[in-house]
Amino acid sequence: MFKLQTQSSFILVAILVCLLLPLSGRAFAAEHYVEQKLSFISASNQLSGALIVPKSGSEAFPVVIFVHGDLEQTYDGWGYYPYLWEQLAKRGIGAFSWDKAGIGSSSGNWQNQSMTDRANEVVDAIAILNEQQRVGPDQIGVMGFSQAGWVLPELATLSDQPAFMIFISTAVNWVEESDYQGEKRLRRLGLDEQTIATTLECARQSTERFLSKAHYPYQQYLTNWKSNCGLAHNCEESPMSAKRFQFVKLNIASDMRDHMGDIQTPILALFGKQDQLVDVENSVQVFNEYFSHRDDFMLKVFDNSNHSMLREDVFSNALGDPDDITRQLEMLGESAFADGFLETMATWVEQQTQQDR
Repeated sequence: MFKLQTQSSFILVAILVCLLLPLSGRAFAAEHYVEQKLSFISASNQLSGALIVPKSGSEAFPVVIFVHGDLEQTYDGWGYYPYLWEQLAKRGIGAFSWDKAGIGSSSGNWQNQSMTDRANEVVDAIAILNEQQRVGPDQIGVMGFSQAGWVLPELATLSDQPAFMIFISTAVNWVEESDYQGEKRLRRLGLDEQTIATTLECARQSTERFLSKAHYPYQQYLTNWKSNCGLAHNCEESPMSAKRFQFVKLNIASDMRDHMGDIQTPILALFGKQDQLVDVENSVQVFNEYFSHRDDFMLKVFDNSNHSMLREDVFSNALGDPDDITRQLEMLGESAFADGFLETMATWVEQQTQQDR
């Protein structure tokens, strides 16, 4: 599942994070695939992952690379990805995913990575897949969740091999989306319009410090956060850690539009209508501006769906108790997802790959 962790000012934090809540209960019982360990080197990091091999299908099978969203992520997205893998494997399609740098069995530190670094990581993942005998080299696509919406356009400038790209719950611009999320948080607190406007302006001043070329040390950020322009409310619940601060400095200028024009492969963009973390209307507008004229572009917004593409009527508290959400997902299985989401995603991938199989 995707969950926002507000560690810093909403203007400063990637609120389009695809954070998958820990599914620490029973293991997913895969029926249509097996996992094979597969590791690779990227920027001196040893990244540990798994190749999802469908039990049925042709000798050479397509593969979808899963590109994580924000924060700590294990190769299986803390147990969320297998539900998607099962749908793909039913159609003879595999997948590849790995523990983020510094998470699980992978070395390194994901908080030292820019979006370009992460895109290069995917390039290296494609290279290792090209070495696998059963993987179709012309049938490797990518699926990016939330924050990965800033990684995939960068990837398009580095490699022409991805056969297709899938964007799930992605936003356009880091600062704009943080602003959007912050305003929503303040409104949930029931504040008056003047207080909201003043607080937002204070947060924008903090953003300008990040975006400027002037030196902006962590201790100065903490001082500014504590003073908060003399306001009673901050735009975030707690200040960032020093490591998170560094990650934000690396990536706060991220904007999908910088490289959307470089994407030449078929595109699928999926959103949840009740997403509380991403300005879906803005994302839909931008995707349509760039790609609506293309026959190989598909966009869909699912009703009764949150940022995680789970049913809003069941998971209405997207920022609620992780254990409770975990139990509900385990009980409901695939029916926990927005109606049509899994089928749409897997069928579209099948359509992109079947002509070459």
